[in-house]
Amino acid sequence: MKHKLYFNDTWAYRDSVVRYVDPRIKLVTATAGILFLFGAGIYGSLAILTTVFAGVILLGYPIRFFMARLGLPLVIAIFFMLTKAIMVGQTPLVSWSLGGIKASIFIEGVHEGLVLALRIISGVSLITIFSIVTSMAEFISAASWFHVPAVLLETLVLCYRYIFILLLEAARLHNAQQLRLGHDTWRHSFVNTIKLGALVLVRALDKAEISAQAMQLRGYEDSFPLDTFERRRK
Repeated sequence: MKHKLYFNDTWAYRDSVVRYVDPRIKLVTATAGILFLFGAGIYGSLAILTTVFAGVILLGYPIRFFMARLGLPLVIAIFFMLTKAIMVGQTPLVSWSLGGIKASIFIEGVHEGLVLALRIISGVSLITIFSIVTSMAEFISAASWFHVPAVLLETLVLCYRYIFILLLEAARLHNAQQLRLGHDTWRHSFVNTIKLGALVLVRALDKAEISAQAMQLRGYEDSFPLDTFERRRK
């Protein structure tokens, strides 16, 4: 389906203003931006976030798909912001009592929570746009040039490969459940979603065993050559 283009690294191979920029420069830029966010305040985080969204618009990447990739991090950021607002501070902004339990939202907590939430969203946005303009192969090449341990890179490659296999398997099982009216009511949907998670876990273990055997039959010896810049020159 066409929308799958926006959730893997296929977009990174399309012609754009940053298509032929050295991936090492992209990696350094993204890393520098994330490190900057550790000490950034509201305005610094907003500057990063604005820059990222401007880049997404210039690239022509659909905003709705970009926001979909930020959905879960946004929920987490809101949760942390509310937690900070309720638990941190001394100056009440809003107070209420429910069932004899008093609670308040503090001004200091709102400020700290907003800073934290903006850091989370800005950081995830930065990583997301990096993944949009950099393919997995380019990222591995750049990381290996910076002497990231090979075992970590191999793990990343295998995880990236099998994430999409498991997503495809989950989609296939979900479609099978729908054809059998497994999601016709919220109760059935809840029960079958739990079953779906269990089935995907079992399938993941099965596929891991099959993949390990296949790799060993093809001569895998606890390491495999990565596509580094040195190999590309040869």
